[in-house]
Amino acid sequence: MATLRKHFFSTSSSTQRGIILWRLIVIFVVLLMIAIYMQWMLINAPVQTNFNMQARGMVFSLTRFQEYYFKNHQRFADSTQAFQDEFQIDVIPGANVYHYSIRTTPQLTLIYGIPHAYPVKVRRQFSGFTWYEKVSRDRLQSYVGAVVAQPTADDSYKVSSIVCETEFGQLPHTTPHLQNGELTCGSGTTPYRR
Repeated sequence: MATLRKHFFSTSSSTQRGIILWRLIVIFVVLLMIAIYMQWMLINAPVQTNFNMQARGMVFSLTRFQEYYFKNHQRFADSTQAFQDEFQIDVIPGANVYHYSIRTTPQLTLIYGIPHAYPVKVRRQFSGFTWYEKVSRDRLQSYVGAVVAQPTADDSYKVSSIVCETEFGQLPHTTPHLQNGELTCGSGTTPYRR
């Protein structure tokens, strides 16, 4: 036992170098494992999250804008250009990945945020590294917003809105509709609550 203790706890320079070498090897292996994990996380990171949040926010903003526009003009804006003009925006954010459109009737407007059908090359950055990745429709959600103006007894309008989202890779097959006087999402979509 004493020789074993003497062997493991000796302070000879060769033993010290061996201990330092083993510590360096352990540190190197841990750093290598972290690097492999980070690379795996970056490759498998949900790139769609940023685009989905941006598109959801844009459809939500366009929906709120339509409410505002109807209250001030007694009609809905018929394009995204009115939104851009009102807020002095040159380009709608995320338009390289999503296509935004507006369909209007005198008392209803639908706002769509649909991912482009073709894969889009996007720039990604992390810790000073930059790379490009293709994002396809199957990794993104679609959004549809609706604003309805219902006439009331006092010759004014009750304006209400809803934003609905699909599952990843799905397109909205039905639009939001009125059910018992309230807007509800169509089949295949769920309401987004902010």
